[in-house]
Amino acid sequence: MSKYILGHRAQTRADALRYTVWTGCVLILVAVLQVSVLARMRPFGAVPDLMLCTVLCCSYFGGRYMGGIVGIAGGFLIGAMGSISWLCLFPLCFFFLGYLTGYYVKVLNQSGYLSYLVYLGVALLLRVILTTVDTYVQFFRVDVGQLIFHTLLPEVIGTAALGCVIYFPMLLFFGALEKRKR
Repeated sequence: MSKYILGHRAQTRADALRYTVWTGCVLILVAVLQVSVLARMRPFGAVPDLMLCTVLCCSYFGGRYMGGIVGIAGGFLIGAMGSISWLCLFPLCFFFLGYLTGYYVKVLNQSGYLSYLVYLGVALLLRVILTTVDTYVQFFRVDVGQLIFHTLLPEVIGTAALGCVIYFPMLLFFGALEKRKR
């Protein structure tokens, strides 16, 4: 009897375990990179959201169930490793982003880099909303100009640049997982 793991049908338990372990390793690696390396480098002046791009790619290539599960796991990882706020909306928002992206990719039968860029644009809008809410919860009085030009704009540019690049390694990763499954 075949099992479903992360939205994919696994023929054996070894396939299910391999798929889960590799995806978990990617999530942990991305969380560590975002919280340690990117937080120190701060390309474009802010920390880009690499986990958001990873959740988006996982749901784009893996489907809605995988996107939902990876979204929750990635949101909790980022919240546990790097959030300074008591308000942690990342798991919920990443879950909805992952599930809905995977759902619409399947329903609309989309594939390719250009459609991925459209989903990346929607994800960036979600990130702007999350950052704005988090900033206003932490600091009640915020200068709007400073928020836009010193936080939101650099974060969006950095996340967009990483999102455009991460598509290709994730395409190779999911292609290798599908080959090993057969």
